[in-house]
Amino acid sequence: MRESRRGGFTLVEVVVVIALMALMAAVAVPAFRGLSPDNALTGVAEEWASVLRHARTTALTRSIPVRVVLDPKGGGYWIESGDSLTHGRIITGANVSLTGSGERLRWIFDRTGGGTGSGAVASFRSGTEERVVGTDPWTGEIHVRVP
Repeated sequence: MRESRRGGFTLVEVVVVIALMALMAAVAVPAFRGLSPDNALTGVAEEWASVLRHARTTALTRSIPVRVVLDPKGGGYWIESGDSLTHGRIITGANVSLTGSGERLRWIFDRTGGGTGSGAVASFRSGTEERVVGTDPWTGEIHVRVP
């Protein structure tokens, strides 16, 4: 006579499935952290810092003054280096706003990459969080900080 087998899972099968689910969760959770508004805010601030770093590098490598102008209301910017004019736009997204210390923010890097003392600051906000992008007015070094 044959024994009938009851439906269900063995303890080993259940443990293996739980272990696989834990492994998948461990991989997925960090990916969801990338969707937080804080990361969007930091990303936009770092994007602007990257524009300023590019302008400073241009001043250093070409040994010419480079001027950067940012319109905080529209997010448009212009980079003037010698006879070259480049323009672009900072896309802040729905949750991030851009303000500044003036109607038009200006950064000027001299031929050595140093700043000219303008000390302009761009402020990116999302809810209660804020990131400030500026330059050292004498060395020209770019920094992103949390106030």
